[in-house]
Amino acid sequence: MKYKVTLNNKTYEVEVEAGEAMLVDEYGNRLSKRQHGITIRSLRERGMTAEAILSHLAYAGGLVPERRSYSRDELIRCCDFRKLRKEPIVVKML
Repeated sequence: MKYKVTLNNKTYEVEVEAGEAMLVDEYGNRLSKRQHGITIRSLRERGMTAEAILSHLAYAGGLVPERRSYSRDELIRCCDFRKLRKEPIVVKML
């Protein structure tokens, strides 16, 4: 499946296989509104920046090689979506 992602007025086409990389909590529960999982809003309310959230997800998903804070421009350059993990991505935040 192909997606178009727009960041800073630049559009990128990303191809990802359908059904890939579900986000789960540390207990294996799928993160979703229905399951009352972690939300972007709750993380932002706790003081996390957008860059910190994206960096964490990129690292957890195998898209970047090291766990650190990346700027949006760095993520655009560094992320390799061919390396996206096929198994569920465990999200442990705060």
